[in-house]
Amino acid sequence: MMHNPVKHTAAASTAPDTLQEEHIPMLSASNHVVLEIDHPPPQYSQADSQPLEPDVVASRPRRRFQPKPLHVRILWTAAIFLCILQNFGIVPTLFSTSTCSIRERDHQEVARLKRGAYWTDPAGDEHCGAFGVRYYRARLRSDDSVALEKDWLETCYLMPMTIHGRQLEKPDRCERRDDGQVWGIWRVDFGEPTCAPYWGTVTDLGCVSTGLARLQSRLLGIQHGDNWKNMCSTTPAKLLGVQYDHPTHCEDKGFVSGVIGMWDIERTECN
Repeated sequence: MMHNPVKHTAAASTAPDTLQEEHIPMLSASNHVVLEIDHPPPQYSQADSQPLEPDVVASRPRRRFQPKPLHVRILWTAAIFLCILQNFGIVPTLFSTSTCSIRERDHQEVARLKRGAYWTDPAGDEHCGAFGVRYYRARLRSDDSVALEKDWLETCYLMPMTIHGRQLEKPDRCERRDDGQVWGIWRVDFGEPTCAPYWGTVTDLGCVSTGLARLQSRLLGIQHGDNWKNMCSTTPAKLLGVQYDHPTHCEDKGFVSGVIGMWDIERTECN
């Protein structure tokens, strides 16, 4: 059987570990073949690398290691040694533009921006953003409102946040609202079991065009109010032993039939 022409994207979110597999009863349909679907965590494939021809490899000149001149190595060694001595305060800083002083000024600048700044408690969005994804938001506050007013963007991207016990170095996005409040936004793709819908029984619809057959399944476990397009288009599935990052098409068929995902797969019998 040939593989799905749907392009696999590494951007698909990984299914949380807490997602439990549920048994979906077999559905009968006239003139349709009914299959069972697996629910393993999504897998990602890497592109196969093509080896070079022997003649091409043989024709390449070998690169020889070229050591730096002796005076360059001596200068670099002396600079590193001097930097270590300056960091420990053994010798004073000789040049204001030295590597050590620049690094120290960077640390001082970061400390200045972060001084007195803190996040409010993060709050997750009511609805899921995608499969396994929820967005969290928190307001950036500071004891020095003047400094925050001046350097709000730099300070925002320097402030870490802990969500679900994991420390995130910085927000994915910072924004300043019309009222002057600074907010950080994090895209959290772990520890969100309620954002993990799954596919039900899969039906084989047969050939739909030359060389292509179609499989379809209903999306189950989607929460009320979630964007059905985002959830359907990012939910992975394993069909007939092949892992798919997302369906080819998604369609909302109403309350009775629900959200349907469709996969167009190559099939020789359809030629």
